[in-house]
Amino acid sequence: MNKPFIPLKSLADGQRWVEKSINEVEESSTSIARGNARIGAVKAFVGLYRLAMDYAKLAIRGARVKELDGLVKLEFSPPSQETK
Repeated sequence: MNKPFIPLKSLADGQRWVEKSINEVEESSTSIARGNARIGAVKAFVGLYRLAMDYAKLAIRGARVKELDGLVKLEFSPPSQETK
């Protein structure tokens, strides 16, 4: 059975999707399955935040990717390029 594609429009969508998937782990599942689901959720959260931080570093240096701008939704102004 094919699962529908889940478009993530923002990091908040990704967080909600991870929370939903971790809540779907049934109590009747083995402790190993529950542990793997928890580890997967933590890795997903860390990955989302790492993506945001890495893109923020690139955006500060002037690199912009339209698709990532929409996903990460950075709201900052780069520092002025003043010479000392």
